[in-house]
Amino acid sequence: MKFNIYYDDSEYARVMGNPVLGVVEAGCKDEAEILASKNGLGGTAGVWAVEVQQDQEWKQHLNSLN
Repeated sequence: MKFNIYYDDSEYARVMGNPVLGVVEAGCKDEAEILASKNGLGGTAGVWAVEVQQDQEWKQHLNSLN
């Protein structure tokens, strides 16, 4: 499965524009977060992994509200 990686701290992420830090392939969310951290995607901050499929569905939902 593919996971988009975001900053774990929601306030910091908001200030930074909530960027996708990268994409990793992993068997589960926890594994994706570990891989992302090991690869330095979150810097000193923690990371949050969201499965790409779910992330795309959520963004479509938000766009439909506008």
